[in-house]
Amino acid sequence: MMQALLAIKKDTFYSYHLDKKDIIGGIQMLRVFVYINVILILGVIISCDLIFGPDYDFPDNLPELSLPFLNTDEIDHIGSIYGQLINFGDHWGPHNGVDIVGKMDGTSVVAASSGVVDKIIWDSEYDNTYVAIQGSKNHLVVYIFEPARDISVEEGEEVQRGQIIGTLSMREGKTGQCCLHFGVKLTSGDIWICPVQFFSQTLIDQLCSIYNPSSPWYDPAYPNLCTCGHGNCSSSIRTRLQLYIR
Repeated sequence: MMQALLAIKKDTFYSYHLDKKDIIGGIQMLRVFVYINVILILGVIISCDLIFGPDYDFPDNLPELSLPFLNTDEIDHIGSIYGQLINFGDHWGPHNGVDIVGKMDGTSVVAASSGVVDKIIWDSEYDNTYVAIQGSKNHLVVYIFEPARDISVEEGEEVQRGQIIGTLSMREGKTGQCCLHFGVKLTSGDIWICPVQFFSQTLIDQLCSIYNPSSPWYDPAYPNLCTCGHGNCSSSIRTRLQLYIR
C-alpha cells in the first residue's frame, strides 16, 4: 500500500514538473508572438506616416495667395525653391519656402493674404527679420526679410492683402541680393507646407517665365517651382498634396 502511494506521489510530481515546463514554454511563445506583433504594428504606423504624411490640420480654408511683391517686374530671380536640398552651413536640409529676390534696395514686400500680424522677430546672427501673419486658426503666412530695410507693421496689427508690410535691403557684400523667403507654416507644430500650391495658375506662369532654363539661377535638378510637382505650367496647382517639411 505504501509503495502504491509513493508511486502515485512520484507520478504526480513528474506530472507537475511536466505541466510547469509546458506553462513556461507557452509563456515564452506568447512573448515572442507579442514582440512580433508590436514590431509589425510599428512598421505599419511608420509606413503610413511616410506614405500619407502626419495627421495635421491641413488648411483647406487657406485663400489663394498673391505675389508678395507689388508686381513681377520687381523680381530679379527665383532662388531656392520649396523642398530643394540646400546647405545651411552646419548641415544639409530641405528648403521650407520659396526665395524671391528683388532687383533693388528698398523693394517693397506686400501681404499675400489678409490677416493679423502674429510675430515679428529679428535674427541678429543672420540679420534677418521674421514676420508671420495669421490667416486663420491653423496657418501662418511667413515672410523672412533677408535682410529688412524697414518693417511697417506691428504685432497684433490687422493687415489687408496687398498692403506693404516692409521693404528689403541689399545684403552687404552681395550684388542683387535682397531676398524674401516666403512660406506657409502650420500652427499645429513646426510644419511647413508648400506655398506654391496656393498660387493662381496665372501667377505660376509668370514665375515660371522667370524661373526657366535661360536663367543663371535655374537648377535643372529642380525644374519646377517646388519639389512636389507644382509650377511646371501644366499641373493642377490647387491639388492638396500632403507634403510637409519639419
